[in-house]
Amino acid sequence: SEYILTTLLSTTMCPPYQTLRHQPVGVIGFGHVGRSVVQKLRALNWPVQIFDPPLQQSQEYTSYHTESFVSLEEILHSCPIVTLHVPLNVTGEHKTLHMLSRESPIRNNTLLINTSRGSVIHPTLLQHHQGPLVLDVWPHEPHIDWSLFKRSNLLYGTPHIAGHSVQSKTRGLQMVTQVLFQFIGRQPPLFTDTHDLQTIIEPLTLVEIMQHCCPIATQHAQMVSVANKELHKPFHFQNLRSITTRHEFNQYTIADPLQQDRQALLALGFKC
Repeated sequence: SEYILTTLLSTTMCPPYQTLRHQPVGVIGFGHVGRSVVQKLRALNWPVQIFDPPLQQSQEYTSYHTESFVSLEEILHSCPIVTLHVPLNVTGEHKTLHMLSRESPIRNNTLLINTSRGSVIHPTLLQHHQGPLVLDVWPHEPHIDWSLFKRSNLLYGTPHIAGHSVQSKTRGLQMVTQVLFQFIGRQPPLFTDTHDLQTIIEPLTLVEIMQHCCPIATQHAQMVSVANKELHKPFHFQNLRSITTRHEFNQYTIADPLQQDRQALLALGFKC
């Protein structure tokens, strides 16, 4: 969710996209990441609409009876910002493969963000969509369509690193270790967080702090550099993905935040 919020605030606080600030965000997929995105957006007074038919049809849906779910068509018609958080289902009732295509009723100026799976969006839509694009996932990784980096509407293109924080990797290792030790009938080891909290002393703005902690602009520039050179691009895509390391927002203390940013920083998970 931190990648999404960094993208939204970085984009909508600068020309020419200020008009998108606090416009409705369509969240497609209300799993773990989708819920985190919605929670943080609401804390920042950002209106949201949610689409998740599998959840609506599940017994778990009763836990979210206060949520108002809408159709995909309603989101695409009414939300100038759409962010995707779905698994890749190739078949079945809730197929997500190419769930967005040129035939979808998406507005031509929609800010489209995909951090789920590359093939959720049909490649022809990526080539023809005129609105701003933010892509962290790509069809056919690592053999991606590098020509997209020649398009002026690709605001950020990153090498599938939205969830690559030190803390998320530690949580993943914990889960795998627990399953393994349960399988062999032994007590799993106790993990401790040995990472020191980071303190930001400089008087930075909200967006500058977010970009410092989640440097999507830097990662985009690295991808542009690869796109513009005659290199073995799949190797460099994987290399950029593997070397990306960041800490989550709750690992940072902002020593002297600007008064107007304090509430938003706390809502995003920072310590002040």
